[in-house]
Amino acid sequence: MAQVIVKSIFRDKHTGKIHKPGEKLNLKQDRIDEILSAGDFIEKTAKASKNDKAASK
Repeated sequence: MAQVIVKSIFRDKHTGKIHKPGEKLNLKQDRIDEILSAGDFIEKTAKASKNDKAASK
């Protein structure tokens, strides 16, 4: 999982939830790619999750 920040408002097509700018989300890479393919709604943060740190060792 990776942490992202919402850049512009969007509705999650899987949950129906509205996400607003500045909101922080933890998403899997395939979900990040899916959202970015629809528009520039999110941005990855530099902070890595525990799973990302373990995978890089």
